[in-house]
Amino acid sequence: MAATHENLETEVERLVQELAHVVRSADPERQDPLKDLAATLLDQELIPMESSERAPLSAVRRPMNPLAAGLGLCVLGGGLFLFIPPVGIMLGIIGLVGIVWGAVNGFTEK
Repeated sequence: MAATHENLETEVERLVQELAHVVRSADPERQDPLKDLAATLLDQELIPMESSERAPLSAVRRPMNPLAAGLGLCVLGGGLFLFIPPVGIMLGIIGLVGIVWGAVNGFTEK
């Protein structure tokens, strides 16, 4: 295992030296854009490796709890109650139903 790890490190170092040689052999005004291009390409090549390991974790998504929507509707209803009381009261009632539903759902889920 250690020999394989050392071989991989040696191979990476060799490839980096080759890349540096290619960038240094270019015109001086093109060296900075080439360095940026090399860094971007390296980042793009390594992103799929990281995301493939994390895909199973992010693939499991829980549905949103109605508690969050209920809280938002209560706040919105409270604000609208000052200007349009019937609409504010209805939003507050719907928000309270969402809060109760979300709380019951949260306690029974565990």
